[in-house]
Amino acid sequence: MIEDTLGVAGACAPDLTALHLGYQRSLQRYFGRFGLSAPDRDDLVQELFVKLFRSFRNDVLRNPEALVFTMARNLLRDHARRGRSRRWIETETVDTIHVASLAPTPDEMLELRERVTGAADALDRLKPTARAAFLMHRLDGVSYAMVAGSLGVSVSMVEKHIMSALATIRHAR
Repeated sequence: MIEDTLGVAGACAPDLTALHLGYQRSLQRYFGRFGLSAPDRDDLVQELFVKLFRSFRNDVLRNPEALVFTMARNLLRDHARRGRSRRWIETETVDTIHVASLAPTPDEMLELRERVTGAADALDRLKPTARAAFLMHRLDGVSYAMVAGSLGVSVSMVEKHIMSALATIRHAR
Protein backbone atom coordinates (compact mmCIF):
# COMPACT_ATOMS: atom_id res chain seq x y z
CA MET A 1 0.00 0.00 0.00
CA ILE A 2 0.94 3.63 -0.23
CA GLU A 3 1.84 4.02 3.43
CA ASP A 4 4.13 0.98 3.25
CA THR A 5 5.93 2.42 0.22
CA LEU A 6 6.34 5.81 1.81
CA GLY A 7 7.10 4.49 5.28
CA VAL A 8 4.12 6.48 6.55
CA ALA A 9 2.18 6.15 9.72
CA GLY A 10 0.01 8.68 11.39
CA ALA A 11 -3.13 10.70 11.09
CA CYS A 12 -3.08 11.42 7.35
CA ALA A 13 -2.22 7.86 6.23
CA PRO A 14 -5.77 6.48 6.42
CA ASP A 15 -7.09 9.37 4.29
CA LEU A 16 -4.48 8.75 1.63
CA THR A 17 -5.08 5.02 1.81
CA ALA A 18 -8.76 5.62 1.17
CA LEU A 19 -7.95 7.95 -1.73
CA HIS A 20 -5.48 5.42 -3.12
CA LEU A 21 -7.96 2.57 -2.91
CA GLY A 22 -10.77 4.73 -4.27
CA TYR A 23 -8.93 6.07 -7.30
CA GLN A 24 -6.28 3.48 -8.13
CA ARG A 25 -8.32 1.58 -10.73
CA SER A 26 -9.83 4.76 -12.20
CA LEU A 27 -6.39 6.26 -12.59
CA GLN A 28 -5.02 3.10 -14.20
CA ARG A 29 -7.90 3.12 -16.70
CA TYR A 30 -7.35 6.84 -17.31
CA PHE A 31 -3.64 6.33 -17.98
CA GLY A 32 -4.45 3.25 -20.09
CA ARG A 33 -6.52 5.40 -22.47
CA PHE A 34 -3.29 7.10 -23.46
CA GLY A 35 -1.64 3.83 -24.48
CA LEU A 36 0.62 3.43 -21.46
CA SER A 37 1.80 -0.03 -20.48
CA ALA A 38 0.67 -1.60 -17.19
CA PRO A 39 4.02 -0.93 -15.47
CA ASP A 40 3.96 2.72 -16.63
CA ARG A 41 0.38 3.09 -15.38
CA ASP A 42 1.36 1.64 -11.99
CA ASP A 43 4.38 3.94 -11.81
CA LEU A 44 2.29 7.02 -12.57
CA VAL A 45 -0.37 6.09 -10.00
CA GLN A 46 2.39 5.59 -7.44
CA GLU A 47 4.07 8.87 -8.38
CA LEU A 48 0.77 10.72 -8.12
CA PHE A 49 0.13 9.51 -4.59
CA VAL A 50 3.71 10.17 -3.52
CA LYS A 51 3.33 13.77 -4.71
CA LEU A 52 -0.08 14.01 -3.07
CA PHE A 53 1.29 12.72 0.23
CA ARG A 54 4.21 15.15 0.15
CA SER A 55 1.88 18.08 -0.34
CA PHE A 56 -0.84 16.81 2.04
CA ARG A 57 -1.29 19.06 5.10
CA ASN A 58 -3.93 17.26 7.19
CA ASP A 59 -6.45 19.51 5.45
CA VAL A 60 -9.73 18.14 4.29
CA LEU A 61 -9.77 17.89 0.54
CA ARG A 62 -12.89 19.57 -0.79
CA ASN A 63 -12.79 17.95 -4.22
CA PRO A 64 -10.33 15.06 -4.16
CA GLU A 65 -11.39 13.76 -7.57
CA ALA A 66 -10.60 17.09 -9.27
CA LEU A 67 -7.23 17.24 -7.51
CA VAL A 68 -6.32 13.64 -8.33
CA PHE A 69 -7.24 13.89 -12.03
CA THR A 70 -5.62 17.29 -12.46
CA MET A 71 -2.44 15.83 -11.02
CA ALA A 72 -2.87 12.80 -13.31
CA ARG A 73 -3.16 15.02 -16.40
CA ASN A 74 -0.02 16.93 -15.36
CA LEU A 75 1.86 13.66 -14.78
CA LEU A 76 0.88 12.49 -18.27
CA ARG A 77 2.33 15.67 -19.76
CA ASP A 78 5.54 15.23 -17.77
CA HIS A 79 5.72 11.56 -18.74
CA ALA A 80 5.28 12.43 -22.43
CA ARG A 81 8.01 15.09 -22.27
CA ARG A 82 10.40 12.74 -20.52
CA GLY A 83 9.58 10.01 -23.03
CA ARG A 84 10.31 12.25 -26.03
CA SER A 85 13.64 13.39 -24.67
CA ARG A 86 14.58 9.90 -23.48
CA ARG A 87 13.72 8.36 -26.86
CA TRP A 88 15.86 10.96 -28.62
CA ILE A 89 18.75 10.36 -26.26
CA GLU A 90 18.42 6.58 -26.54
CA THR A 91 18.07 6.48 -30.32
CA GLU A 92 20.58 9.13 -31.29
CA THR A 93 24.05 7.91 -30.53
CA VAL A 94 27.26 8.84 -32.23
CA ASP A 95 27.16 5.57 -34.14
CA THR A 96 23.64 6.16 -35.52
CA ILE A 97 23.94 9.82 -36.45
CA HIS A 98 24.65 10.15 -40.14
CA VAL A 99 26.49 13.35 -40.84
CA ALA A 100 26.73 14.22 -44.49
CA SER A 101 30.29 14.60 -45.60
CA LEU A 102 31.14 17.51 -47.81
CA ALA A 103 33.74 15.41 -49.60
CA PRO A 104 32.53 13.75 -52.79
CA THR A 105 32.21 9.99 -52.89
CA PRO A 106 34.61 7.99 -55.08
CA ASP A 107 31.89 7.59 -57.72
CA GLU A 108 31.24 11.34 -57.71
CA MET A 109 34.98 12.01 -58.03
CA LEU A 110 35.23 9.70 -61.05
CA GLU A 111 32.22 11.32 -62.70
CA LEU A 112 33.62 14.78 -61.98
CA ARG A 113 37.01 13.86 -63.49
CA GLU A 114 35.30 12.54 -66.61
CA ARG A 115 33.23 15.70 -66.96
CA VAL A 116 36.26 17.96 -66.49
CA THR A 117 38.25 15.95 -69.01
CA GLY A 118 35.36 16.13 -71.49
CA ALA A 119 35.01 19.89 -70.98
CA ALA A 120 38.77 20.40 -71.40
CA ASP A 121 38.73 18.35 -74.62
CA ALA A 122 35.76 20.38 -75.86
CA LEU A 123 37.58 23.65 -75.10
CA ASP A 124 40.62 22.38 -76.99
CA ARG A 125 38.44 21.82 -80.06
CA LEU A 126 37.22 25.44 -80.05
CA LYS A 127 38.68 28.15 -82.27
CA PRO A 128 41.28 30.17 -80.33
CA THR A 129 39.11 33.33 -80.31
CA ALA A 130 36.04 31.44 -79.05
CA ARG A 131 38.11 29.73 -76.34
CA ALA A 132 39.65 33.03 -75.24
CA ALA A 133 36.23 34.75 -75.13
CA PHE A 134 34.70 31.90 -73.12
CA LEU A 135 37.56 31.69 -70.61
CA MET A 136 37.76 35.45 -70.14
CA HIS A 137 34.06 35.77 -69.52
CA ARG A 138 33.34 32.57 -67.53
CA LEU A 139 36.56 32.16 -65.57
CA ASP A 140 37.78 35.73 -65.15
CA GLY A 141 34.33 37.37 -64.99
CA VAL A 142 35.12 39.92 -67.70
CA SER A 143 32.09 41.59 -69.30
CA TYR A 144 31.15 40.99 -72.94
CA ALA A 145 32.11 44.56 -73.84
CA MET A 146 35.56 44.23 -72.29
CA VAL A 147 36.11 40.82 -73.94
CA ALA A 148 35.09 42.35 -77.27
CA GLY A 149 37.53 45.25 -76.79
CA SER A 150 40.34 42.89 -75.76
CA LEU A 151 39.85 40.54 -78.71
CA GLY A 152 39.06 43.28 -81.25
CA VAL A 153 35.62 41.82 -82.14
CA SER A 154 32.05 43.02 -81.67
CA VAL A 155 29.95 42.25 -78.59
CA SER A 156 27.65 40.26 -80.85
CA MET A 157 30.59 38.10 -81.93
CA VAL A 158 31.58 37.52 -78.27
CA GLU A 159 28.01 36.34 -77.57
CA LYS A 160 28.22 33.92 -80.51
CA HIS A 161 31.64 32.60 -79.38
CA ILE A 162 30.35 31.95 -75.84
CA MET A 163 27.17 30.29 -77.13
CA SER A 164 29.24 28.10 -79.42
CA ALA A 165 31.57 27.16 -76.54
CA LEU A 166 28.63 26.28 -74.26
CA ALA A 167 27.03 24.12 -76.97
CA THR A 168 30.31 22.29 -77.58
CA ILE A 169 30.82 21.63 -73.86
CA ARG A 170 27.20 20.44 -73.42
CA HIS A 171 27.61 17.92 -76.24
CA ALA A 172 30.90 16.69 -74.78
CA ARG A 173 29.09 15.21 -71.74
